[in-house]
Amino acid sequence: MKSKSILKAAGFSALHLSLLVSLLSLIMTSGCNLYGGIDSPSTDAQRLSVGQACFDAGNYSCALTNFSAVSTSNEQGAAESAFALLAESGAGFGVFLNTFGTDLTNAAKSGLTSLANTIATGSTAPSKTIRENIDQAYLDNTSINTTSLKNLVKFVSAISLASELLAEVAYTSSDHKLHQSLLANNATNCIAYADAAHAIQYGTAQGSGDCDPPTGTIMTLALSKNFNIDSGGLMSDTNPDLEYLVAAFIATLNSLSALTGSSNTGIASLSSIDPHNYTYLGQTVSQFYGERALRYTLLSNGVGQ
Repeated sequence: MKSKSILKAAGFSALHLSLLVSLLSLIMTSGCNLYGGIDSPSTDAQRLSVGQACFDAGNYSCALTNFSAVSTSNEQGAAESAFALLAESGAGFGVFLNTFGTDLTNAAKSGLTSLANTIATGSTAPSKTIRENIDQAYLDNTSINTTSLKNLVKFVSAISLASELLAEVAYTSSDHKLHQSLLANNATNCIAYADAAHAIQYGTAQGSGDCDPPTGTIMTLALSKNFNIDSGGLMSDTNPDLEYLVAAFIATLNSLSALTGSSNTGIASLSSIDPHNYTYLGQTVSQFYGERALRYTLLSNGVGQ
């Protein structure tokens, strides 16, 4: 059976996401490729076909090499390159489909944790390098003009980026799983509060609240307030920042809305909290209160196990 192009399948099924995902699922499990035997591809068509054959075989480095060699004006190459980068980073479309299925509007609660655990327990440890690779996959959307495909690349990359950031946290546990205890000082008490406003009230100083960061966490709140991953170069810190996570949630929500016309209440609430400018009782409060609200919102939306 000849393998089809990821872009062709995606680009020509622009309106119905479940059909789009089903087609991509078939592509990811399809067999041989027409140009799979070409040793030195010299045209865009040949590079795309060899890249697809490599992708089908799980040789993501080969796939990335060929997809990246396609003319920059060829949006198919940009999309294929993005998917190859994701696969090489442990967040390929096959993993994505197994995690989220076709109902992307309900992806937040269990999907983020599941994908984070998959990445954290994969053959390549989550890291700054993996994070930057997924970020680059997201930025590849700038070379894509077909709206449905552009938003698909952005959505898959953005939610994979959020999961990778959480995977870096998960990797610090002995079993490399994203436990709720990694997300808050006292996760059991934190998640029991009625809402974020109640959550920030407990603890008089930074570090004394149930929803404060747990001791030794690698995911902290930085001073930067840049939540726009479209600007590029945002994911360069050694450890993952909470700002990165908010930025990934914002990009996920925006691309999901553009792709399906639907939203996701969990991701919407996660992307709505700016810990630097959190308003409580009509006033902007100290950023550690905003961080409590964000950590509470993560837990209350089912992130972590």
